[in-house]
Amino acid sequence: MQMLLERTDGEIKKKIEKQINIACYGEIGENNIAYELKNSGMDMYILHDIYLEINGLSAQIDYIVITR
Repeated sequence: MQMLLERTDGEIKKKIEKQINIACYGEIGENNIAYELKNSGMDMYILHDIYLEINGLSAQIDYIVITR
């Protein structure tokens, strides 16, 4: 996205900047969750970044936490 940002201007550039900001905030949030889960002291299984696809539909799940 950064390469595209350098090549564009105007409204498209604003849209790309917005998408970059959203992605950055998402990454920060995922890192915060990972830190809290690792330091919770609870026994658990953590599944991270799960991608599911069926009949042409897809979903991505950041975390699945399994505890007692």
